[in-house]
Amino acid sequence: MAFQTLKAYLRTAEPYRSNFSERMLLHKVPLLDTVYKAWLGRPWIKRRPTPITNLKAGCYIGAIPHYRTGIGHILAEWNTGLLWSKQLGLPFAHCPLRQPWNNFLGLTDFPDFEAARRTPGLRYVQLPPISDNENPVDSFVITSIINHYGQKAPTLFYLYYGQNSFRQDETSEILRAKYFARRKADPMPSVRKQGLINVSVHVRRRNLEDLSNPRVHDTNSAFYKSRYLGNDFFLSACHAIESSLGPNRTVFNVFSQGKPDEFKAFDVLRNVRFFLDTDVLETFHNLVIGDILIVSPSSFSFKAGMISPGLKIASHPWWHYVPENSKWCRIGTDPTHDEERVSAFVTAGLSYG
Repeated sequence: MAFQTLKAYLRTAEPYRSNFSERMLLHKVPLLDTVYKAWLGRPWIKRRPTPITNLKAGCYIGAIPHYRTGIGHILAEWNTGLLWSKQLGLPFAHCPLRQPWNNFLGLTDFPDFEAARRTPGLRYVQLPPISDNENPVDSFVITSIINHYGQKAPTLFYLYYGQNSFRQDETSEILRAKYFARRKADPMPSVRKQGLINVSVHVRRRNLEDLSNPRVHDTNSAFYKSRYLGNDFFLSACHAIESSLGPNRTVFNVFSQGKPDEFKAFDVLRNVRFFLDTDVLETFHNLVIGDILIVSPSSFSFKAGMISPGLKIASHPWWHYVPENSKWCRIGTDPTHDEERVSAFVTAGLSYG
């Protein structure tokens, strides 16, 4: 096991290799992590509520996401870097995601993080962590550090490991444009049924990676229940959609993992098809292209929702912000209380496009 880990480490490209070492060390030594965060706060810098101005040309900001976790987690950290770039007005430095995801999502045409890091004379500055609810523009610490270094020399700023943003959806248009541009060049198989309203249902279930987390073994724990909603949650939302739009106008495409007999409850729907343990890229694509997507409480599912131009229905509250607008509908974990809201949402959304 140790040999395989070392082998994987040596094959990991920079800047992920150095970032992985730092993550492991700080995770194993909490005291060192605390001291390091305090040092990154640059207490010697005078902090005042000033905007970021007069930075030298060649300044960038980016995130080095966790390389060896699930793609949803990776995307959340990477996307936080893109969000900070947009919020702070700094060019984004892109760390390519683990393949095949980088090419699949069409994440190209960004300045390359590692190429920027190798620029002669460029400073390389890690930013301290802030609350995931805080906008970096409102952080005196973040803006002061960026002004302190960036006004003196070209600087590549990068986020603290694990830095996340509660509000992930503000980059949806960027990600959607890149994704569909990529699909024109590299189409994916579609399971859509022509002439019907296709409802993609993502029923999140434990996979091999999940099972390495001790918190998901106790099916009665709050953590488990927050991630793995029962079939009744999805079925209630499906019932509301079928009742409002008509059983002959809708088809439900259920994507999950497991055995067919675990999804027998869905057979009450007029038109339902099951796609179990299918290719992960094809699953993601078919979640994205659904006219309606019922989102599971997972970063994988939520990112598909961010890219999808269709209607999205998601449980709320969640660990990320769930929008509530003409494209997103929040429902509680007992959706029988929200069936009228779901019906009104999909009827209005499909009527007005």
